[in-house]
Amino acid sequence: MKSSLWRTPADRRAFIGGSDARIIMGNDDAALIQLWREKRGEAEQEDLSGNLVVQLGAATEELNRSWYERNTGRRVTDVQRKVKHSAIAWMAATLDGIVEGTDAVFEAKFMLPWAFSEEAAVEKYGSGPAQHVGYALEDLGPLNHHRGRQMGRNHDSHGPTLS
Repeated sequence: MKSSLWRTPADRRAFIGGSDARIIMGNDDAALIQLWREKRGEAEQEDLSGNLVVQLGAATEELNRSWYERNTGRRVTDVQRKVKHSAIAWMAATLDGIVEGTDAVFEAKFMLPWAFSEEAAVEKYGSGPAQHVGYALEDLGPLNHHRGRQMGRNHDSHGPTLS
């Protein structure tokens, strides 16, 4: 189900998303203060239109998805679906997609090829966004079971629903 969440930058002030979780759980004090100021409405969100890595990530997301689909034979659905936890109003996420017929969230992250390693990816993106998305999705039943196992959580998935 598509949602009308966060149509404008001002809407983003009302929740914590996966990218916010990365900043909150990271070590960059300046980025944390900037996020705090943005959420309070004291600062504008950074304009990333001139950030090459961000633009390359946006430009290659469809390529990554189609490459994954072609090489696995599995379709990615719910692209850019916005979900919000129904009981924790500040928790939300935008999904890169869900792998159809599985319990997996498709996550397309971009790293420059000469700087790529699994260790560098974990350092750059950390576990915060993955855990955040897992919690935001906690009410999707089987998907929750899969994500919970991935994050070491073991609990019943019956609870509030996503909006």
